[in-house]
Amino acid sequence: MFINKYFDNKIPNGIIDIELKEKINQLFVSAGDKIEKGNFKDSLDEIFEFVRSSNKYYDAEKPWVTRVTDPEKCNSTIFNCVQIIANLSVLLNPFLPFSSSKIQNWLSISSISANWCIRFVESGFVIPTVDILFERIDKKVIDEEIKNLSNLV
Repeated sequence: MFINKYFDNKIPNGIIDIELKEKINQLFVSAGDKIEKGNFKDSLDEIFEFVRSSNKYYDAEKPWVTRVTDPEKCNSTIFNCVQIIANLSVLLNPFLPFSSSKIQNWLSISSISANWCIRFVESGFVIPTVDILFERIDKKVIDEEIKNLSNLV
């Protein structure tokens, strides 16, 4: 939505953060190895650790502030976030195939490759209109479902 609102759906010019690129490359190797060995939970845990660090990266870089104070920094932050999302869609494909496929279609990337490796989305790529991947579920609904399940047991 940030790209839609402030960049007319175009991925801004940016430079891939070398440390981030290395983390993604390492994650493909490590998570892939765990999946091949049947350690799906460990692989998913490692991927979600990266998700949490990516959320911290976004919060620390504050693109909603740097959009005005340092546009070049904002552009690079958003550019790197797109690379994170693109690669998470591939890494999470074995676990979330339908939502991963949606993201891959939006970004014109594929999870199918000779190698399970990093994907890259170019600056200037126009993202089509996107929709919500996951509807937010009200905590009251979850609590009610848990209560209903408890009554069945």
